[in-house]
This record gives sequence, structure tokens and C-alpha cells, in this order.
Amino acid sequence: MAAATDSPPIRESRSALGRIARPSIDLTQPTAGTVSSIGSGATAVFVGDSYTSGWNGAGIGSHGWPALVGRARGWKTVNLAVAGTGFQNPGWTDQPIGSRLGAVVRASPDVVFVVGGHNDSRWSAASTGASADRLLGRLRAALPRVRIVVVGPIWQDGRPPARCLVLRDHLRRMAASIGAVFVDPLGEGWFAGAAHRWIGPDGLHPTDAGHRHIAERILAHLAGW
Repeated sequence: MAAATDSPPIRESRSALGRIARPSIDLTQPTAGTVSSIGSGATAVFVGDSYTSGWNGAGIGSHGWPALVGRARGWKTVNLAVAGTGFQNPGWTDQPIGSRLGAVVRASPDVVFVVGGHNDSRWSAASTGASADRLLGRLRAALPRVRIVVVGPIWQDGRPPARCLVLRDHLRRMAASIGAVFVDPLGEGWFAGAAHRWIGPDGLHPTDAGHRHIAERILAHLAGW
């Protein structure tokens, strides 16, 4: 999937769901004054699926949103995401998100991002939520003083299936129960309406510009840290 090299600078506007979007953030340098309790040099670990690992030539390595977020905050990034996986879905490599917990802990992170749910359509939202609960509970127990950011399911347009909405609400409640930050891509309409232009030719995965868009959204949620 080719990157959208001719796209204009991303400027956030009102989302397709009618919410006021958050302001654009410069991704080229760490933003002075935004780093508080988790400063430059911290380790950020990311687990999830292809929306986090990158896919088909886009969002790979330094072009992916984890690397962009890390660069903006001056963090060391460890991307453990595996394409095709979910909270229950083992993907092609038999590595559901929960299987990465040991690697997350070994990385000695200061902040962990857990992003998933898109690939769990073969399972009910209730059973997927239970798997997510086990992972997040174990993560909090293993890393009691680490910041955790739970990112709800990401969908490629403004028409997510009902099971994603149910799972999103479940993850929001679980995040609150463990003291994690919750980010809601569906509620914010990350790829709804005109923002669908940041999805690549396969109609599913973000382009490099789409990864910059995700990074801006995530950084806006971290601005008070």
C-alpha cells in the first residue's frame, strides 16, 4: 500500500460524528511543556494488531503512529504489535494480544498502549471483552505503577459493526477500573467521512498519512501528561 505523499498537512476539524476534534500537534519535535510525569527518555510499549504494527508498506517502522508518538514525546518505543491478531484472535502467528504480556513486562515500560478489537469479529463482544479484561488485569498487576492507555477498536470508516460499539463500551469501563486512560476512535470518528481518505487502497488499513492522523489523535489525549 503506497503512502499518500501528496496529501496536505493534516488539520483537524469537526469529525463526522459531530464532535469538536482536538487541535493539530506538530509531530516533528518533542513539544516543550507537554511532558510531565513521563518525560523524555521514557519507554513506551505498544501492543495491538495491524493498525499498530503497520501493514502492506504503510505505517512501518518510523512511519507508524507508535514511532511518531514516541518521537514527539522523546520516548523510546517498543512496538510489539502483531498483524492479524486480537484479544481472542490468534492471527496467522498464534499470538493473540495477551500472549505479548511477558514481552511487555520485560521491556520495563513507563507507559503501555493496548490497541485492539478490530479482528475479533468471530467472537462475541462479551467473550472478547472477557479476554481483554484478563489481559488488562494481569498487565495492571504486573506493572502497578505504569501508565496504561487503552485504545478502543479502530474502524476504517464511520460504520463500525454493533459488536465493536459494545466492545468499545466494555473496554472503557475496564480502563476506568484499572486507572487507565481510554481513547475512543469510534466516538471521535477517526476514519469517518472525509477522514476515510487516510485509508489505503485495500479499504482497510491506514496510509502513512493515516498513521500521522492517528498519532495526532493519540498525542492530543496525552497533552496533559
